[in-house]
Amino acid sequence: MTQRTCILALATAVGLSAACHVLGPGRGALEDLRDSRRRWENSALTDYSFVLQRACFCGMEAMGPVRITVEDGVRTSAIYVESGEPVGSMYEQHFPTMAGLFDQLEEMFARADVIEAEYHPTLGYPVEVQIDFITNAIDDELGLSIRDVQAAGTPG
Repeated sequence: MTQRTCILALATAVGLSAACHVLGPGRGALEDLRDSRRRWENSALTDYSFVLQRACFCGMEAMGPVRITVEDGVRTSAIYVESGEPVGSMYEQHFPTMAGLFDQLEEMFARADVIEAEYHPTLGYPVEVQIDFITNAIDDELGLSIRDVQAAGTPG
């Protein structure tokens, strides 16, 4: 192997290694997520509703805002706020219960390059989340905004 070929092979190997290395949001962000999830679970809310708005490079049906209603821990409805129409089955996975949202976030945290998240100080639910899956790529970001969280029977 010539010196030029060896350097080229080494540069290619280093380049591939760097391209596959995921920096991730770090252990602190994941621990914050898990601590917030514990606060949510400790609230013992099983009957509640909230509005979830997604910001992404995806169809309007996947963005919302959607009011999600949960009874006994199970999503009973997901309704577009503006039209009053139910979310179609093709998009339901984007509008889970709060427990489902925490599951999705933990999975996303494992594969994202950058995550910024803000959680409710008492109940622990995510208020705002910004995720960039690949730092130098475009159209891969996801933003989540959760608002108007209400226990069942609480006036809106």
